Amino acid sequence: MKGSPGLIYESVLPEESSRYLRWDNPRLVELRRRYEDHPASHHSLWSPQYLSTELKLDRFRGDNAYVHQSRSATEASYILTAHYVQSIDKLNLLDRLGDDDLFGNYLVNFNDKMLVSRELLDAVLEINFLQDKLDLTGLGNPVILDVGAGYGRLAHRLVRAMPQLEAVLCTDAIPESTFLSEFYLKFRGCETKAKVVALDEIEAELGNRDVDLAVNIHSFGECRLKSIEWWIDLLAANQIKYLFIVPNGEALSSLEPDDTKIDYLHLLLDRGYRLLVKQPNYMDAPSLQENGLYPCYYYLFERD
Repeated sequence: MKGSPGLIYESVLPEESSRYLRWDNPRLVELRRRYEDHPASHHSLWSPQYLSTELKLDRFRGDNAYVHQSRSATEASYILTAHYVQSIDKLNLLDRLGDDDLFGNYLVNFNDKMLVSRELLDAVLEINFLQDKLDLTGLGNPVILDVGAGYGRLAHRLVRAMPQLEAVLCTDAIPESTFLSEFYLKFRGCETKAKVVALDEIEAELGNRDVDLAVNIHSFGECRLKSIEWWIDLLAANQIKYLFIVPNGEALSSLEPDDTKIDYLHLLLDRGYRLLVKQPNYMDAPSLQENGLYPCYYYLFERD
């Protein structure tokens, strides 16, 4: 691993992984077929054409469709953000979790003491927020549902950060996401607690277990309104008490095929979810809302 400052991109890839992470993998082909006509799988953004240009399967942790890392970001924004994250990290996750450059992950040298990535910094912020507002470590053995789990980035961090976690269920309307999260969470040794649930199996899965918290991070803002409504109906039908949403920016809005955006807050309110908290991800740090790494807002809802 290089130790020079700035963005580091090594793209270390285990040999057996390259043989599996192929567009013609039978498992991925099967998932595409199964998701094709699902009501949540009609996409505005994640089209086959978009994926072909925005995602390389063997570099799924790089700057791509899942996590923008170097677009509109500088080394300075990484360093500023890392200082802030370190200052609010009551769980000491920045030191405990660490990071590596596997599968194309971008890393930045922070104070010559650790390497940080956007993936790591986001996860530490998100988990500390949930700990602060919901006392995650005091919930006993919580079950968390990750809607729009992508390649499993947050699930991996949750399993490592919370030994008492009973399970995190990862689901997504993008077949490539299910395919990658199955691979990645097994690769990280998290599959015992991090369960990947295919889109056409999630209703049955939720009917068989109680879920304490659902999270949706940078996902609803890339969906059509009718897909968002399907997901919120599912959460409400299963009486999931808490919902954590991180939009792309500040507004809770969909993305329609014609690029228009529609507010979806009313869908939550109509189904009994009330807003408990809305705050910037960089709380009490207005300069970071301008100069930090991809500023956004956190919303926490509770269902009556």
